[in-house]
Amino acid sequence: MKKRSFLLATAGHVDHGKSAIVKALTQVDPDRLPEERRRGITIELGFALLQAPSPSDPSVGLQAHVIDVPGHEDFVNNTVAGMGCVDLGLIVVAADSGWMPQTEEHFQILEYLDVRRIVVALNKIDLDLLDESFLRELIRSELAATRFEQAPIVATSTKTGQGIDELKTVIARTLDALPDPSDQGKPRLSVDRVFSAKGHGTVVTGSLIGGRLRIDQPVVVQPHGVTTRIRALQSFGQAATEADPGTRVAVNLAQIGIRQQPRTNAKGVGRGDVIIPPAIGEPSRIIDAIIGKSPRLDGLNVPAAKPLRHGARVRFHHGSANTPGRLFFLERSELKPGEETLGELRLEREVMALEGDRFVLRDWSQTHTLAGGTILDGQAKANRFRSAEQRRYLTECRQANSDLTALVKAHLVRERAIAETQVMHHSRYGPQTLAGALDELERTGSIVRRQGIVFESGYWNSRLDLTAQAVDRYHRIYPDRPGLPLSELRSSLDDLAASSEGTEVLIASLPESDYIVESTMIRRADHVISLPAQLESIAARLLETLNEAGLEPPAAKQLLTSAEQERTARFLIASGKAIKLGEELILSRTTYDRLRDLTVDYLRGRQRASVSELRQHTRVSRRIMLPLLEHLDALGVTCRTDDWRHLKK
Repeated sequence: MKKRSFLLATAGHVDHGKSAIVKALTQVDPDRLPEERRRGITIELGFALLQAPSPSDPSVGLQAHVIDVPGHEDFVNNTVAGMGCVDLGLIVVAADSGWMPQTEEHFQILEYLDVRRIVVALNKIDLDLLDESFLRELIRSELAATRFEQAPIVATSTKTGQGIDELKTVIARTLDALPDPSDQGKPRLSVDRVFSAKGHGTVVTGSLIGGRLRIDQPVVVQPHGVTTRIRALQSFGQAATEADPGTRVAVNLAQIGIRQQPRTNAKGVGRGDVIIPPAIGEPSRIIDAIIGKSPRLDGLNVPAAKPLRHGARVRFHHGSANTPGRLFFLERSELKPGEETLGELRLEREVMALEGDRFVLRDWSQTHTLAGGTILDGQAKANRFRSAEQRRYLTECRQANSDLTALVKAHLVRERAIAETQVMHHSRYGPQTLAGALDELERTGSIVRRQGIVFESGYWNSRLDLTAQAVDRYHRIYPDRPGLPLSELRSSLDDLAASSEGTEVLIASLPESDYIVESTMIRRADHVISLPAQLESIAARLLETLNEAGLEPPAAKQLLTSAEQERTARFLIASGKAIKLGEELILSRTTYDRLRDLTVDYLRGRQRASVSELRQHTRVSRRIMLPLLEHLDALGVTCRTDDWRHLKK
């Protein structure tokens, strides 16, 4: 039978019967600790598996991997760790108490974490204290004006069994309407429990999102960068070779211990860590994000409703991690209920968080839930936060919301030129999803793709314009030179791409009809070298000197005694009116042709000749003959074997 798996978390005030509901639905008591059973409250996360056939297709089985969270205010940190990546929230409200403070806090956490669906269990209905329709209206009033205002409400009693089957059916129907958990090829397991199993070593459990894990897969424990390997996988006691997203997974890790001090960077694994494959991303201590404070706090006389101030010390809850840090705002000094703004979190420890992830902020004393948000830049830099470029980027990401194409465009506007494999590499989106966004941007002309590099089209066009300006300016200033040295062009493209392969790709992509690119220079295809008028007389005198010198020209340093003469000589050589042999010898074209012909004619009648024989035949000194022969060797006219020269066949 095909199976679809989802993550479900309970929510609600202490003693409203969350664990009892889970037990009634699954026949598994999620309170596993002796202290929990003794005190009658949930302290740590509990887990169970709820299975039901799909209402739309009985051949498909639905699996809800249930995370039972604590309801007591002292253990909300554990609650947030369990809600970090769920698909469905099951809010339990007791008929004898109604909507209570922890119900409200849990509800806000579900909203902050962008949970899309909830089901409400109106529990303890057997007490018959108030009319059921009245209780439903009270709950409905709490859900009004939220995304959950139409959420189903099921009356239940774990004592009599009333409504349990209906609740199970409603949960199955709600899950059936959800899309399958996203498989982006970026699996992440947020570790919420670590223990040592006899004969197996270290085992971690967590909720898997973003992709699949498999046995023998190399993984990294982040944010500490410890490498290890998956030895075995289990889900609710069932061994597996592969684990799917949207499931609770137990992972047996090879050659790694348990980190006893989670606040240190000691090697090992502990709660709050993330298990990921290598090369998905890197941890960071600075995060730029959208920060929002629930409008439900407006007008309430509770500590959580107080404005959240610039520079406040907070607790950053992401996945199963709880990390201290400070919050700074970009545009204001405080954040009030119902408001949203751009902010930067500067954390005391690194976290493994990707762009697009949701998080919750709690106060320093870990007593109140203050705000939540979405990560826009998981690799932010404190010195860039207030720059115009970063401000524009964050603003565009904020306006894009969940529009991936708009997010990718904003990313490319900031990066300008980047390898395609690195486009939003540090986001929760996978390569195939990002490729679709790039295809759309290319179709609309927003980007240019060349040789694995993606260019924002405005940047690409500006680089083309700058290249044209640089080449034309060089031709205008130095008409006597063949072209602009590529090193100078790279320097003129004085930004990020100039120091990367992006510049090389741009140069290689220039239209051949307009440009000619040689090994060390670039020129316009229609450029013809010419000597500036003020140098023409110098050129005439140099040629006259070389022709008069004949076979015994002066050394170059004696011939060229000024910058104007050196520039003129470069032009004569580039135009073919003079030939440079080695570093110190320049011949006129007439003299060079004469010597070359004499040498070739002599070798044509013989199998080989020595330098001495060639000197005697041409009547030139060794100073002339050696560089001439080396020049002819380089052109492939002659070839040297030991001390002999012969014509190259």
